[in-house]
Amino acid sequence: MMAFEDLFLRPKVAVPETISFSASEGVGGGGGVGGVGRVVLKAPKTLNAITGEMAVALANQLDVWRGEPAIAAVSIKAESPKAFSVGGDIRNLYQAITDERFPELHAFFAHEYRMNADVYRYNKPYIAWVHGLVMGGGTGVSLHGSHVVVGDTTAFAMPEVMIGFVPDVGASYFYQQFPIAVARMLGMTATRIGAYDMCHYGIATHYIPEARWAEAEEGIATALATRRPDTSPFDTVTAVLDSFAETAPKPPNALADLESTIDTLFAGKSAAEIVQHIAGSAIATDAEHPLHPTIAGWQHAIAKASPTALALFCALLNRTRGLAIEQCIQHEYSLACWLMHQSDIVEGIREAVITKTKQPRWAPAGILEVDKTTIDTAFAFKEHVALFPRFS
Repeated sequence: MMAFEDLFLRPKVAVPETISFSASEGVGGGGGVGGVGRVVLKAPKTLNAITGEMAVALANQLDVWRGEPAIAAVSIKAESPKAFSVGGDIRNLYQAITDERFPELHAFFAHEYRMNADVYRYNKPYIAWVHGLVMGGGTGVSLHGSHVVVGDTTAFAMPEVMIGFVPDVGASYFYQQFPIAVARMLGMTATRIGAYDMCHYGIATHYIPEARWAEAEEGIATALATRRPDTSPFDTVTAVLDSFAETAPKPPNALADLESTIDTLFAGKSAAEIVQHIAGSAIATDAEHPLHPTIAGWQHAIAKASPTALALFCALLNRTRGLAIEQCIQHEYSLACWLMHQSDIVEGIREAVITKTKQPRWAPAGILEVDKTTIDTAFAFKEHVALFPRFS
């Protein structure tokens, strides 16, 4: 992890080999209009885990393109055949925590989270081509874009509670697209969903078979380069993607078909209520019920997660419902910084990717042991540091 020093002064960094930037020329060549700024994630060995250097390089490049008249839109994609991005670089995170480089970590999160909000507020179309796995930090550079294209292989999940952390990078904002019970289920169980559910709930804008992505990209470049001056580039991109879009294939047990069950089981406002509610439900105890395997899978996942992370995640959803993305991220920032000082994140990462025994010893060990004082302390940890002053 790079040596971040200041919360508010973004460092100028050399572009790492794990991300690349280029621009297509629009009408009139280099001095014309209608070009596309292209971002490619190029770290296949780590499944495009987002490092601090990558996050800052992207933020810096977006700043450049924001004011460049020749660039009409930004496009981001990934080279790895397996994943768009599986999240943040948790090995480097682990090393920074064990080295007690906490000011550096706090600054890193500040820069990354501001970049996530920048993607959402970007003044030009931001088109994310999301194939394969997209999780954690990968969602922060994709799902906040104005246009999110998913395909045959796309799979979304937020598994942070499994390593003693909480869904961040603006997750509490895009989770508002889901009914709150569905959002609780997704974050507490790390359940993966595909293109159909992503489009149904609105965290993706278009499903296009991946075999046609190159053609769609070319169509966007051509349309932007030849559009009339009075035509919005956002409308231009939308029209092209609409012309390629199809209805995503519906999977068995689509979330929409499970909503009534999810509403019942995840109705509690706290993680403790939900855990108790599921345990006492008829479906959980009836092995013959057709949904029993699904419910049992949710129970098993929750039992493996950090109790503190589960409690904080549910509280985060409650506190951020209806808030702007900047306000959501401000809450996430307090939690992220506070969690860096707790044992669960070290335990979770070590067991997941260092020793790989996957038997973390959480502290506390049970959900009923996470008290309100702990939750309030975590949310207050960095509330005095205004990442977005106009929202403070």
